[in-house]
Amino acid sequence: ASGVKRPRLVEPELPFLGEPDIRRLVAAAPRDLKPFIVVLADTGLRRGELLELEWRDVDSARGTVLVRRSKTGRGREIPLTSRAQGVFEDLRGNRGPIPLRGEDPVFAGLLALKRMPHTREGHVPGSDRDRLEARLTTRFRRLTKSLGMTGVSVHTLRHSCASRMVAAGVPLSFVARVTGHSTLSCAARYGKHAPTDAGRIA
Repeated sequence: ASGVKRPRLVEPELPFLGEPDIRRLVAAAPRDLKPFIVVLADTGLRRGELLELEWRDVDSARGTVLVRRSKTGRGREIPLTSRAQGVFEDLRGNRGPIPLRGEDPVFAGLLALKRMPHTREGHVPGSDRDRLEARLTTRFRRLTKSLGMTGVSVHTLRHSCASRMVAAGVPLSFVARVTGHSTLSCAARYGKHAPTDAGRIA
């Protein structure tokens, strides 16, 4: 097969939600789903990174959140938009008792989990975190379907955050730093959203 020419790899088209789409989603979302949509859309966090956030990672004074563990194995600090910062302030104001030890997750208690049947061994299948992630996925899919948005998933919010930054003229190196992409080639997929006068801006 040494003489066979390798076909050119074509990157799949990434779904993109603009600011009007984000606002439409937030407006139509149930109250307990809104915080997830806003934070994911305005920070580019991965779903797992979002659910692992603890209150010690949220710096309200500086307007940032700290990702301690990521897919790439490296942590990063993410600046918050005023909209995302408002969500964290609301959640902090409505949080329950502060645990004296152990984890203190930001999004605990949201998207009330359905009780799962016990197995013969007496254990509930899957962790609370697993069920919360599945619940978020299901609820978001149901919302987008009701709005006629096809091909849109929770991960689309991450893609859209990166694309909106590029469209605003943010350099790809900065976009990659915020989203946690391991290489610029990964972030370069959003390059087509760059403004037409990107050269002049640069």
